[in-house]
Amino acid sequence: MSFARQLFAASTQQSSLLFRFRLGEPARTATLELHHGWVCAIDLRRLADGPLPSVASRPEDQLTQLLAIAVTPVETAATPLVRHGECQPFHPADSLRRFYDGQAVRADRVEAHLAGRPLQLRTTPHASCLLPDERRLCAQLAARPHQLGELYRLQPILPERVHHLLGFLFWLDALDVPSERPALLAALALQEPISDEELRRAYRDRVRALHPDLNPEVPDDEALQALNQRWAAWEIEAALLGQTRPSPTRRSRG
Repeated sequence: MSFARQLFAASTQQSSLLFRFRLGEPARTATLELHHGWVCAIDLRRLADGPLPSVASRPEDQLTQLLAIAVTPVETAATPLVRHGECQPFHPADSLRRFYDGQAVRADRVEAHLAGRPLQLRTTPHASCLLPDERRLCAQLAARPHQLGELYRLQPILPERVHHLLGFLFWLDALDVPSERPALLAALALQEPISDEELRRAYRDRVRALHPDLNPEVPDDEALQALNQRWAAWEIEAALLGQTRPSPTRRSRG
């Protein structure tokens, strides 16, 4: 599970946790501490002139920096907080949203991945990361499942904004949408844990084995078509979970 999803889950559950990271070569340590779901300390000092050219002064901006470089914490512990880098407590939801808003998320990928699915909110984000009309839409998603087309009619929100909000909720694992990965693993006769690179190699090997031009004895290409469809669905999902390119615009929330 990504750090963003772990942080979101811990904050919505009002957990008190210590996240410890080792980043760069040679490895340098960074920590983030939650108290009842609020960030109470963040220490990135050891990352300066290494993984980070400099450390932001505001703790909220430091969290955004950490989200940009941290994949998964090496340690997550419900230990007594040590409060290295103690700060005025703040909820991480707004930093999570600002980081996501800085990514070049393609609306067509969100639409392709979520169209035709019943969409329901599993976990409601903190109000600080939502605009007023987005809060109303989230309330409706929490009440019952909706189809994507239905959401366009519920609120006077442009479809592009609906896609962006749904992409953010999916990125946080706040939407009750099953992952495409288990079905792909089953089609390739694989089991977790497996890296994305190992999964890609297994897919390519299976495609070669099923391709009629490479294996004339293959009776038909239905199995190959089914596998390619599962892979395409997984690629869209992976792209939504791993956007990294900066976007030229950001939203402001009130």
